[in-house]
Amino acid sequence: MKRLFLSAAALVMLFAACSKDENNAKPNSVETETPGKYLLHQISLYDSLEVTYDSANNMKLIKAWDEKGTPLSTTAFIYEDGKLTKVVDEPDGEMKVVQRFEYNSAGKLAKTKFYLTPGSTDISHYDSLVYDANGRLSERYELNNSHSINLRSILVWDSKGNIVRTLGINIPGLPLTDTSITDFTYDDKVNPGAKQPEFFITKDYDPTFGLSANNVVKKVNRLNNDFDNSTVTDYQYTYDQDDYPITRKDSTQVIREGQVTYGYSDFFRYRYTR
Repeated sequence: MKRLFLSAAALVMLFAACSKDENNAKPNSVETETPGKYLLHQISLYDSLEVTYDSANNMKLIKAWDEKGTPLSTTAFIYEDGKLTKVVDEPDGEMKVVQRFEYNSAGKLAKTKFYLTPGSTDISHYDSLVYDANGRLSERYELNNSHSINLRSILVWDSKGNIVRTLGINIPGLPLTDTSITDFTYDDKVNPGAKQPEFFITKDYDPTFGLSANNVVKKVNRLNNDFDNSTVTDYQYTYDQDDYPITRKDSTQVIREGQVTYGYSDFFRYRYTR
């Protein structure tokens, strides 16, 4: 999914909008929980994202605006037999395919194809996914358009249903010191991304939001076990009465030789529908 935000001027416009098959949306749905609670808006100072759903609660459209409220893009989700099979985008006024999805016999995502440009028949790369005996994603392989493996990712889960470590192993022939290790710690609140399969399907290369039961509160990325050179991100949330995040602040520090050399932060606001 795209990381998109909203200007203060557009904030009023979005909070006044309802996008779950307009006739069924409820303006105060963020305040009460019923079976099924879905992300409606992702908002910050610069851009914005709004999600529209069909009557079966499948994502139908994602629309994005810049900080002035000018439309940036429209992304549509296409389903066949109840499964998301492709994503189409509108870069120049015409909807064109940007991703296609294939599933295994158990109904789980098995392959994602990424196209070089919207509407192109040429594949830039694709992801192949492997699951363990418990049905959890255990490995991901990124292959180029010649079917050679570029990257192997291994996922480690805890007993609470969270991905606590990912190992990114460059292939072929690179030494172990080039293995990328990312460790995650979590809160004990609801991760809305895990409630909506489209988040994982369209972004399987970053599975913590789409699969983990809870929300990441800290992420540490490094090469091998070199803690003197790492990138550390802390996430701070506020929650609604149903333990869903309604704000998130990201603070990132880039550490080189034990010293912080660069830092930046982001701020997100979320609104839900049902």
